[in-house]
Amino acid sequence: MNKAIQTLEFNKIKERLSEFCQSSLGKQLVDNLYPAVNIKAVETRLKETKEAVRLLKAGMIPPLGGLSNISMLLEKTEKGMILEASELTAINDFLRACRNLEQFMNKHKELIPLISEYILSMKSYKDIEEEISYSVRCRCWKPKKWLNNIRY
Repeated sequence: MNKAIQTLEFNKIKERLSEFCQSSLGKQLVDNLYPAVNIKAVETRLKETKEAVRLLKAGMIPPLGGLSNISMLLEKTEKGMILEASELTAINDFLRACRNLEQFMNKHKELIPLISEYILSMKSYKDIEEEISYSVRCRCWKPKKWLNNIRY
């Protein structure tokens, strides 16, 4: 496998791909990429790539603003730690970005059925977005009872 990675100059490809990433999470995913050896996985990745190219050639760019790696913030909440307003805002931005991406994919699902399938499997949390926005704006945090039951 190492010989194949060298022959394909896979690390150079990853470096080039990383330049196009708009978030640290995307760059992390690129860092963890490896060549697929399963023919089905290769075929699926090629189909995904063709869909992405088709989308970009049509001049449609997915709304990725606000997508960031919030795993550290989620870990803090798991430990029962209190989040700062800026951290709540980052989570809110992430939730909004996911909802915007879901709407975009839903609108273009005929053009990119495979890619949109991944995104459309996600769930939107507009109520949580609104609650966080209100709380940060008012500098108060009195979560509604239903908010305590949410788990990811």
